[in-house]
Amino acid sequence: MPFFEDYYLWIRMIKNDCKFYNIQEPLVSVRGGQEMINRRGGAKYIRATARFQKALRASGIIGFGSEIANIASRSLVALLPDSFRNVFYSKMLRRR
Repeated sequence: MPFFEDYYLWIRMIKNDCKFYNIQEPLVSVRGGQEMINRRGGAKYIRATARFQKALRASGIIGFGSEIANIASRSLVALLPDSFRNVFYSKMLRRR
């Protein structure tokens, strides 16, 4: 599931009744950077988003309305020019 590998793993684990725990210390340091912002745009990312949201619905995690809303909102952000998407991610989604 390109672009959504971690999420897809978690879904499969949930469906197999695995237990989860959110540990308090970070185990990985991730630098988002401009390359990450660039990867989250364009038609390829929108297609991957739609495929992942369909998998979520097929697994019973979300319903049809959520699938459509998620695809629409993520697609709008993916259609933004990279510079605007960068502002969106840094100002709207990330805490510093």
